[in-house]
Amino acid sequence: MLSPRDIVHFYCTVAKPKPKHKFAMVACIEPKLRLLLVNSEVNALVVSTPELRSHQVPIDKASHQFLSYDSHIDCASPLGGDFDVFCREIADGHTQIVAVASDAVVAAISAVVENSDLLSGYDIKWILDGLSGAGPPQF
Repeated sequence: MLSPRDIVHFYCTVAKPKPKHKFAMVACIEPKLRLLLVNSEVNALVVSTPELRSHQVPIDKASHQFLSYDSHIDCASPLGGDFDVFCREIADGHTQIVAVASDAVVAAISAVVENSDLLSGYDIKWILDGLSGAGPPQF
């Protein structure tokens, strides 16, 4: 079943410039599902904005075989979603759990989130609790 740290491959309707299949890491499930998108390239706006750039965590291909090349996890803009719908998409085969994020990547994400001035206090708490295994039971 879906757990924090899982890397999923799903159809992302909010991807820009158009919807497409993306990888994302499950940051937390309770009290609300939060996903952190994996991007192969960091766009120019993010590169030129120190606050956004500091929220990009490298994820390496060597430790994450599902990747075609080294990438980044965007911690600045967690995506929300309906947990039940996401689980149905997994059961139906429309979304796949492809890997689990390494301890090093999770530690780096936790450090970025803990020190974030961009994320809401709720997102910070939920993500840190989810990644640490604290808080409500994960389903």
